[in-house]
Amino acid sequence: MCIGDGCNDERTSVERRSFLAGAATAVVGVALGSEAAGRQKLSGTRALDDPSVTHGRVTLKSGSETIDGYLARPKKKGRYPAVIVVPGNRIEEPYIPETAGMLAQGGFVGLAVNIYHLMAVSGNPQSSPTAASPQEQLNIVANKMPDELTMRDIQAGLDYLKAQPFVRRKRIGIVGFCSGGRYALMFTAQSKEIGAAASFYGTLILPPRFNRKRTPFDVIKQIRVPVQGHYGTQDTNAPLADARRFEKELRAQKTPVEIFTYEAGHGFFAYNREEAYQPEAASLAKERTLAFFRRYLQ
Repeated sequence: MCIGDGCNDERTSVERRSFLAGAATAVVGVALGSEAAGRQKLSGTRALDDPSVTHGRVTLKSGSETIDGYLARPKKKGRYPAVIVVPGNRIEEPYIPETAGMLAQGGFVGLAVNIYHLMAVSGNPQSSPTAASPQEQLNIVANKMPDELTMRDIQAGLDYLKAQPFVRRKRIGIVGFCSGGRYALMFTAQSKEIGAAASFYGTLILPPRFNRKRTPFDVIKQIRVPVQGHYGTQDTNAPLADARRFEKELRAQKTPVEIFTYEAGHGFFAYNREEAYQPEAASLAKERTLAFFRRYLQ
């Protein structure tokens, strides 16, 4: 989910007109629009098409509710370290299950948790994952998705992974995108079962309209495991200045951290977003992320 005034950087002109007409003051960007999102430009073969990877939908128990997720793992029998993927959108957006597949190619079990399950899926999820309007998206996030609910959903993913015979029962990794990057850091602060956390352009400080009580800065002292960040120098939604401040505070408390920057805007890893995707930056970030999790989880 793209949160913040910089979200418009990655939209087509058609999307901008639609967005501004529907919500002049509420800026939430789950809906990608059919023009840009439907044209995928992933270079090479998809990880999900790799015959050494098995993947598919799974269901998770979150409190009294059943939510869904997308799991990918190496097909070869064995136990593998696991990584939770916290999306910035419904998990129907193509790059999200592909990220789980990427992790599986790298020797991990990847599980994307559908934290945006309260948003109705669209009739054409490959083009625009949610049917909710921008104003509806803001209302759901601000009034129906408190952090406590999202933390419970992520915990459901962690519990699911721990129960699988193909998962190595040690600390688990977590990676998040955009708002999912924020959630990944918040969850890391409260869970002793996370061994390493990566954030892709995670928004660290949200505008008041999103009705959030705390930021990752408020829980930073509880983050003691290694952290990796990936931020675009042209990203106005997740400002690099905030990431640098977060890095400085983590270093001051001796938490291992590395922040990488790329000449890119918001969403540069999402290959289905034509105007945002930067293949060279995405490829480099992918290799750095896999190396990070190998270092701390394997």
